Amino acid sequence: MRTFWQLLRESIIVQSLVTMVVVCTTMYLFATGREVKTELINFGMLILGFWFGSKSVSMATPSSIQHIVRQEVQRGRQDEA
Repeated sequence: MRTFWQLLRESIIVQSLVTMVVVCTTMYLFATGREVKTELINFGMLILGFWFGSKSVSMATPSSIQHIVRQEVQRGRQDEA
């Protein structure tokens, strides 16, 4: 239960629910042959882009930045040799 509240606090659950509601609504309208407004499609694409974009971003910590800098310095030394 603690994980649920942590995810809710970080808005991961809210993002997922909003994304699913908009996508499912659009799919339902399309499947039943009803008109799907351009605004709804644009809104859905915006939400999907934000949702997938937030999933692909990783948190940069000082130790991970130091690790990347060390790797780049090593590559630079190897390229010079």
